[in-house]
Amino acid sequence: MRRHLAALVVVALATGFDGAFAAEDPLEVRVDLPRKRVYVGQALEIRVGVAAEGMRPTVSFVRSDAFDPVRVREEFVPLGESKIGDDLNQKNLFITRYRLIPRSPGRITVPSFSARLGGRAGASAEQVVTVSPLPPGRPIGFLGGVGRITIETEVDPAVVRVGTPFEVRLRLTGPGARNSVEPLDISPLESLECRPTVRPLPPVATDDPPVRVVRYRLTPSRAARERIPPFPAAWFDPDSARYFTARSESVPIRVEEVPRFDDSQLGAVEAVPDSAPEAPAVDRSWVAIILAAGAIVACIVLIRMRARGRPERGGHDVEAFRTRVAASGDRVAWVVSRAMVELVGAEGEPETSEIVERGRRAGWSDETIALGRSLYERCLEARFSGRPAETASLTARALEYADALQEDPANVGAARRGNSANRARHRS
Repeated sequence: MRRHLAALVVVALATGFDGAFAAEDPLEVRVDLPRKRVYVGQALEIRVGVAAEGMRPTVSFVRSDAFDPVRVREEFVPLGESKIGDDLNQKNLFITRYRLIPRSPGRITVPSFSARLGGRAGASAEQVVTVSPLPPGRPIGFLGGVGRITIETEVDPAVVRVGTPFEVRLRLTGPGARNSVEPLDISPLESLECRPTVRPLPPVATDDPPVRVVRYRLTPSRAARERIPPFPAAWFDPDSARYFTARSESVPIRVEEVPRFDDSQLGAVEAVPDSAPEAPAVDRSWVAIILAAGAIVACIVLIRMRARGRPERGGHDVEAFRTRVAASGDRVAWVVSRAMVELVGAEGEPETSEIVERGRRAGWSDETIALGRSLYERCLEARFSGRPAETASLTARALEYADALQEDPANVGAARRGNSANRARHRS
């Protein structure tokens, strides 16, 4: 990479940039392609250099279905200084880096890149790149990557209880990670002794450095002590035209049984010996009356305590949800998903199906449940996809969900019953 950057600098210096630019001089635009022949899935690096004084020129080109690169970064290299009178001008080589990953074999035309700075302009010539198909003989575990790959397995957490989900992450690192988008074989996960259900999660990817994290959520159904098996990740080396396979290390996982209730800790109840003297006779009718009166008083006290101390769902609970959403800011996806979990009385990171089921148990309408399902899935996607969340849209959706909860017949009925009880309590 440094060699090609140095070549651009040498060319810029060799084309007469040792004096000041005249106002009518055209901008010279040079496009450097380290490779004129690449394979399908191999990153094509494109470096556009423009020599100019002062500000960075504006660079543009015509995009098409066949040529739609991603701009990676911008940089500049000082070329020297020129002085006219009292004015000192800094001459720079402004470089813009692009990256294109071809998806099909054939020929790609790299179009002319145009540059403009004030009244000066310039353009590069078109170039052609040949894209070759990958050779046959792809090994098991080939995910589409061209360029070296390393793979690591991560488990979080490493100790769980039956029914508690944990996450398995396969971290691919290296140039080949950019195009390693084919699905992995997850049968090794489904065959674990803990008999988990396996749910793919949105991958997380970065371009520089090239990293792609493939994620799965596993919910075990039985206890086991075992290891997540090694996973293969094959990649194609464009220099030797050969396939290679990297493997991750196995990682331990321990699934424990949920603690059971131990009635042996209660202690034994002493049996009354047969020879014990008989207790004096008691009028059982009076005992029954006293016990019944005590139970009635206890129920009344308990009802009053609950009416005073706990808000009805659909009243204060929904208002608390609305308050948290309004104050969430850029963390709206995390705040809303956690608030929804607490609102339905769940724990941890439940599946969408559990959010839906708990809404049905609460008696919410189909419209409210469907709105909640959509909102929860959007929050999970925003949290785990690696893409920036649309904060305003997600906040508006969450407030719409709060309105639906407030107006849901089940919650309205609960709130009215709570208000009636409060009015009756004040009258008494």
